[in-house]
Amino acid sequence: VMSCYLDYLVFRTTDHKKLDLAYKYFKKPIINALSDLSHPCQAISDMYTLKENFGTIEGLNIVWMGDINNVLYSLSEVINFANNTKIDVFTNEKIYLKNKDNFNKNKKINFHFEIDENIISNANCIMTDVFTSMNDKVDKEKLLRKFQVNNHIMSLTDKKSIFMHCLPAKIGSEVTEDVIKGQKSIVLSQAKNRLVAQKGILKWLKI
Repeated sequence: VMSCYLDYLVFRTTDHKKLDLAYKYFKKPIINALSDLSHPCQAISDMYTLKENFGTIEGLNIVWMGDINNVLYSLSEVINFANNTKIDVFTNEKIYLKNKDNFNKNKKINFHFEIDENIISNANCIMTDVFTSMNDKVDKEKLLRKFQVNNHIMSLTDKKSIFMHCLPAKIGSEVTEDVIKGQKSIVLSQAKNRLVAQKGILKWLKI
């Protein structure tokens, strides 16, 4: 019935298996608006935001601080379309070991379990997201506390570097207030670009 009514389906779910099932039976395009495994719409929007700021998505050094979640997974996929762009992830080793198989040995993403100021100083962009993500049954605050994006972390970066967060943020947890409201923060432009990117996806599908 839905195939009769619809040309496309936008699907947002807490269980990626439901997306797979929908793809099996709904014989028209499905836009993955979010699942517990991936968030491609956010990743596309973030890459658009990076291009808006730097004029290109190629040759960028991105630093991700904190949890390994759906946004990071999709970013690790989309950077494969950008030459010489890489992601350095600073996270807890236990969290990495639980999630490492999702990344299929992608050579453009590197994981670190201790803060490396040299890597951070070369970052064009510092990204983070909430420490406790969708479907998490355990609060990861203690595990990830040392990977908070604060004024010290941002002070290590170049004056042209930026801070991004897909929002909503838990201020005082993964990011401090002075950073998210600071001069390097572009979170409001990033949020606005979700609309721009989603319109682009619909245009690409020729709706």
